[in-house]
Formats: sequence, C-alpha cells, structure tokens
Amino acid sequence: MNLISILILFVVIGFYTYILKYHDQWILSISRIPQSDWLLVLGAGVETNNRPSPILEDRLISAVKYVRKLNPKHIVLSGT
Repeated sequence: MNLISILILFVVIGFYTYILKYHDQWILSISRIPQSDWLLVLGAGVETNNRPSPILEDRLISAVKYVRKLNPKHIVLSGT
C-alpha cells in the first residue's frame, strides 16, 4: 500500500468515526423535527430506468412519513 492509500484510509476512518460520534445532530427522527406548514424535499437524481436513486428514495420515504405524521399544507419537491 502506498502513502496516498494509507492517507485516504485514515481520512475515511476519521470521517466515519466523526459521523458515528455526531450523527444524532444530523439524522433526526420524524418526532424531533419541528412542525411546519412547509415541507421541502431535495432532489437527488433518477436512475436510467426512471427509478429514484437510493438517496432520493430515502428522502421520499422520509417525506411520506413526515406528511402522515405532521400534515404540512405545502410540499415542494426540487431537482431531479
């Protein structure tokens, strides 16, 4: 393994450790999100077979959960 590979490995491990330590500040359960009249769902791409990308699929599933629980008046979907 060369030096660049070792450095990349340390960066990846460090980033993963950081996410595990602070993930509760980024990933919220629906119950921790304040209620709002507006819901914005950011786009994240569509696969070549017209299926949502895995990230977009996760966002859409989360949006459905939010709508069922908190019933916002307005929903905005952005991007592709």
